[in-house]
Order: sequence, then structure tokens, then C-alpha cells
Amino acid sequence: MAQSRIYSQDKNAAYRVIDGEAVVVNCRTAEVTVLNEVGSFIWEAISEPLALEDLVKRVAENFEVAAQEALEDTSRFLKDLADAGLLAANGD
Repeated sequence: MAQSRIYSQDKNAAYRVIDGEAVVVNCRTAEVTVLNEVGSFIWEAISEPLALEDLVKRVAENFEVAAQEALEDTSRFLKDLADAGLLAANGD
């Protein structure tokens, strides 16, 4: 995942947070994805377009992890969201 990319929720995804976990529905496929606390944090952060470096900074600060760990974990999670059709990404 390139750091200059801008990420946001796919417009065809609907979600609700229940007990700190986001339940996300891909409206095109009717597939449901349940996100843990960190995943829910990231999901809500990308409700508006956000650059990867800004997202990583927020994750590192909020969950008190090293920047490199936040980058690796966030990038892997964003790939999972993209694979599930839940992510819109722009930029290189």
C-alpha cells in the first residue's frame, strides 16, 4: 500500500457499531464483516477520505504502538477491506 494513497469507505457499504465493533455490510454482495476495536477505529476514521500516513499516525497514537507496527498492521487491514470490496482508494 503506497503511503500517498487516500482511503475511504466504499459508498456501497453500510455499517453500525455495536458494543465497540463495527458490523459492515457490502450492499452489492450482502456479505457481512465484523471488525474488532482497532478495525472499527480505522473504519470510522476513513468515513472521510484519509491519507495512509495520517491514518497510521492516528492508529499509532490511539493504540500506543510503534509507527512501523501501525503501518504494517494498517496496510494489511486495508488490503483485507479492499479484498472484501469495502474500500475506495485513490492515488499512488
